[in-house]
Amino acid sequence: MRDIHPYATDSDERDLWAIGIAIVAVVAGYGLHLFFESHRQVVPDWLWWVEIPGPIGLYLILRGWMDAKGWAFQPLHRYRLIRIPNLGGRWSGNLRSSHDKMATEYPCEIVIRQTWDPHRNRSDYGKFSVGKSRCRRPCQRRG
Repeated sequence: MRDIHPYATDSDERDLWAIGIAIVAVVAGYGLHLFFESHRQVVPDWLWWVEIPGPIGLYLILRGWMDAKGWAFQPLHRYRLIRIPNLGGRWSGNLRSSHDKMATEYPCEIVIRQTWDPHRNRSDYGKFSVGKSRCRRPCQRRG
């Protein structure tokens, strides 16, 4: 059976990572609790207003980091802990249209900003050149 990218299937990769992040958040929250309980004399009294984050807060912090930076960390891809390909960056190529029976190539460029959350992936702008006119406008979703 062929190995298919998680973008091509309904992969449970993100769900498994969410469970792993939750477990790390609970263990880290308990570790922080034990640390501050054992160092109660070291923490000054004037820091009474600072709360240590609990498991939910730690989960949100870790999930936000994973969404922004962690999922693109190369060692995670190298050891296949994350299989989702990083398609972010500036892409350029040529388009052909069935309108003219694929006879003419139109140069194009697109910038993709990809995150861990599949609902937040977007392209910033597209630039297409048709004949003598050049057009640069934000990409818009149709329909």
